[in-house]
Amino acid sequence: MVELLPEDEAARLLRKARDEGIRRFDTAPSYGVAEERLGRFLGPGTEVWTKLGPFGRGAIRIGRCQRSLEASLERLRRERLDLVQWHNWTADLLDDAEFLLCCEKLRKDQRVGDLGATTYGSEDACAAVTSGFFRVVQLEWNLLNQSVLDSVHQLVSRGDVAIALRSVFLQGVLTGRGEHLPRSLDGLREPRLALVKFAGDWGMDVAELALRAALNQPGVASVVFGVDEEEALSSALAAARSGPLPSRCLAELKAFDLKGAPVADPRSWDSIVS
Repeated sequence: MVELLPEDEAARLLRKARDEGIRRFDTAPSYGVAEERLGRFLGPGTEVWTKLGPFGRGAIRIGRCQRSLEASLERLRRERLDLVQWHNWTADLLDDAEFLLCCEKLRKDQRVGDLGATTYGSEDACAAVTSGFFRVVQLEWNLLNQSVLDSVHQLVSRGDVAIALRSVFLQGVLTGRGEHLPRSLDGLREPRLALVKFAGDWGMDVAELALRAALNQPGVASVVFGVDEEEALSSALAAARSGPLPSRCLAELKAFDLKGAPVADPRSWDSIVS
């Protein structure tokens, strides 16, 4: 069970992020009290991305989407949301009549800036990019799972869809916390250690390498990551401000991709037997 950050620590962390120049915050109704806290602690001059759902095929209703939007606006204490994303969007929604009607209504809603989608896997990411419905598509990427971004690169060359990367630390595996992996994730132990050594050879730790590599991916507009302490935020900001990685470093990082192995996908971790 994930322990909720105390209210005063959450406020201090958000204010530090804002004071350090971070102006875009990604959240969702399903992230516990995240929307309420952002609403309380973020002032003007910040951009908020939130989400609808997740709604599976057959579960989408115009009224339900409208209530979700209005509840997010109330929790975030905003009159307008910069980006509203379909949470865990799947390609089978493209022929769902309610989804199409909801998109049409949201596009006309003055309280919505742009529409986006968060996806898992290459098939849904590619479908989202080419659908014509979304300004931003958020997909998973990290040094051990690079294949989804590779699959959409050619599709976004037109520049009409912005790509945002998430899961760049693979739920802590590619940080100092990954030193103590459970037995069920033994398949990540050697790849992680190889990345730790590689990062050290280039004068950084694995978390810095993971973030800078994500920020250096061509065609990527945003990198989404979470932190739960000020030290981690400071380290991430320092990494982001360190500038581009050398081209040789980036090229050699391609060798660490596990090419879609289930152990690099957190959705499969519950089913992996130690």
